[in-house]
Amino acid sequence: MHASMERLHKVSGNKRKIDIANDLKVSASTVTNWGSRGVSKEGALDAGLLYGVDANYILTGAKDGYKNQVEILTGMSSDDHKKSHILKHKDDMPVVEMISVDSYSRLFLEWFDGKGFSEDVDVEKLGWIKRLDGFSANSFALVVVGHSMMPEFKAGDYACVEPHTDVDGISISDGDFVVAQHKGAKYAVIKKVVLGNSKGDFYLTQLNKDIPSDGAISVNDYTLIGIIRNKITSYW
Repeated sequence: MHASMERLHKVSGNKRKIDIANDLKVSASTVTNWGSRGVSKEGALDAGLLYGVDANYILTGAKDGYKNQVEILTGMSSDDHKKSHILKHKDDMPVVEMISVDSYSRLFLEWFDGKGFSEDVDVEKLGWIKRLDGFSANSFALVVVGHSMMPEFKAGDYACVEPHTDVDGISISDGDFVVAQHKGAKYAVIKKVVLGNSKGDFYLTQLNKDIPSDGAISVNDYTLIGIIRNKITSYW
């Protein structure tokens, strides 16, 4: 395998060529060719933006990359290249393994402002999937980890989330699943909605009844990120 392809596997965290192809929106045969001939400049630049690494490292192995690597390799300004990369994913939703209120806000504010993803956005972005019908441009898919969301969600499922920033005016039904962050927690989790007897009186509870919990907790103790409107089982 070409050394540049080995580095691409390393920085992407993907062992399979098909996963890299899906991430970068290229054909499987393109990635296969990179394995024998080396990663193309365009492929390295796209991978650099997507995985948050220096494209020159992928191409040459140099640890001290060019400050203006995009202009040097393509003649295109960094801003123009980022915008072209954003355009490529205009019909997609990002797939993330962890999300928080702060990281979600910064993730999309920066992405749709044409700035790309900054290195300090605390979110593990795994790739992209086609945005499902009825979802907004700021929607995302959250990969389920662990067993606390069983039996409704198992590890590896994609919970497709329609985001909201507050509870007022949102149509939430008893039994809905939401992504919410408890005050003081670092990351958001999936919870089930339990409605009370009056407007605004609803609670969030753990899904897996086999795991000890504090029972239903008032939504006032959480910040809501979004409502799960669809689930994809074992997408890859």
